Amino acid sequence: MNYNCLHISKLFGARSILCLGAFFGLQLANAASLSTWTFNSNNRAAEGVYDNMTASIFDKAGTFSGSLAITSNSTVRGVGDTGYLQTWQADDIYASEADALTNNTYFTFTLTPDENYEINLSEISFYAWVNTAGPFDGGNYNFFLRSSVTGTATLGTYTNNVAVASSTVPTTGNQYTIALSDQLSLQGVSEAVTFTIGVYADTKPTAGYMRMDQIEVGGTVSAVPEPASWTLSASLFALFVCVVRRRKR
Repeated sequence: MNYNCLHISKLFGARSILCLGAFFGLQLANAASLSTWTFNSNNRAAEGVYDNMTASIFDKAGTFSGSLAITSNSTVRGVGDTGYLQTWQADDIYASEADALTNNTYFTFTLTPDENYEINLSEISFYAWVNTAGPFDGGNYNFFLRSSVTGTATLGTYTNNVAVASSTVPTTGNQYTIALSDQLSLQGVSEAVTFTIGVYADTKPTAGYMRMDQIEVGGTVSAVPEPASWTLSASLFALFVCVVRRRKR
């Protein structure tokens, strides 16, 4: 420990310093699975939903004609089970993200914290692949993620053309993870937040179809601090900054 840290520790007390560290950025270190959509039991309901929050079904936008059928292992088996989501048909895939949004060719789900609780998001992962039993001639396909909290910002995009043979379980090569821990507006969310997962292709395909499975959200859920706690933490932090600046002088 350097002199400044030792001086501050003596001034505030070790416990106060630890509390400041926990309050200003350590809570995502213990991120857990908040909810998962495995599409088992012939439904699109969320499973394993974390305490003090709710999660909606995995739904399609507007009048999007893409199939949302939950299918067993008749053609392509799911990840760790027999359920997977049959999603975009060729006619539902466009050549840009803007066109995909304009034509409502995307899926959504909503996370809602209970009253007096807040959600901190760390990542969203999902499996997605092309089934080779139906030719997909759109070249690379590009998945994108947005949220109602971050507006028109694209939180992440994955580009790939990995295909899966009929009756073959997709591997981690078909899994995509988008980090959210650096999105400040997705930390301390105390109201409903809706996520959008869409896709577009380099070239609009004329045939083929796609699959999704095992959509999972990671993060933490915590009680909203009492106003007195916020005031104390803010005061301690302000004092901490003043001491550091004075020592530098």
